[in-house]
Amino acid sequence: MKIAFDATSLCRKTTGIEYYAFNLLKHLLAENTATRFIVLCKESIKPELEVFRGKAEFIVCPSTSQLYCEQVWIPSVLRKLQPDLVHFPAFPPGLLVSVPHVMTIHDATMWKYPETTSWKNKLYMKPLSELALRRAKCIITVSESSREDISRYTGMAKSRIVNTYESINERFRVIADKKKLSDDLERRMKKVDPSWVMPKKFILSVGSFEPRKNLKILLEAFALLKQQSGFEHKLVLIGRKAWGNASVMNKITELGLSADMLMTGHLSDEDLVVFYNLADVFVY
Repeated sequence: MKIAFDATSLCRKTTGIEYYAFNLLKHLLAENTATRFIVLCKESIKPELEVFRGKAEFIVCPSTSQLYCEQVWIPSVLRKLQPDLVHFPAFPPGLLVSVPHVMTIHDATMWKYPETTSWKNKLYMKPLSELALRRAKCIITVSESSREDISRYTGMAKSRIVNTYESINERFRVIADKKKLSDDLERRMKKVDPSWVMPKKFILSVGSFEPRKNLKILLEAFALLKQQSGFEHKLVLIGRKAWGNASVMNKITELGLSADMLMTGHLSDEDLVVFYNLADVFVY
């Protein structure tokens, strides 16, 4: 059997969907003994996948254009190679993809909460995803809640939606020596910003700064807690600034929370592990 895997999302900064695509591909290749895998990449091959060169054929798009890659290059490569199946774990298949394929849709946000998505999402991602709902052999999702939502809001039969629960990366574990963790992190952070101070008590939230992450409600709740006498915790937000982040930043200013917060931007897995271990509360 010949299976192609769209790994073009892995050239971007790693967030939830990229973690999913990378770890799924890594484990598929590690366990593979008979299937021939074709891995479609953009810009370069992710270094951590180089070890699998003997188990898969890696093909790299010659253009940095996402639009060209999705709508021209991938359909062209697939027409030439004619795999038995293609998995699109992050982006929907292009208009001209004609070979059998499956797609992962992580949630029904674009249908359930359209007001929280960008115009690019509304004009490009949503129509392509709806086309995939009609043409794909099946849709993969990652929770029973998402399976229910996708079926309810798109009209797709539940029998064509497969729920495959996600697991946890092995590096995310409980570490006993909290002081060493804190000292090591502070030392790394000070190399980037000498004024950086590790908060002693904090509430943690991880995710991109965008409306669908519901950060405004978190900020309002945190502001109420800060009004209580003796509440010492800071709020740590980890994630990249995405579409609509201005409304989040405005809310921070409006509530006067700047001095009580730490916004780190995108962090490495190594640093994320530390923040998860040291947080008193995690809010999702």
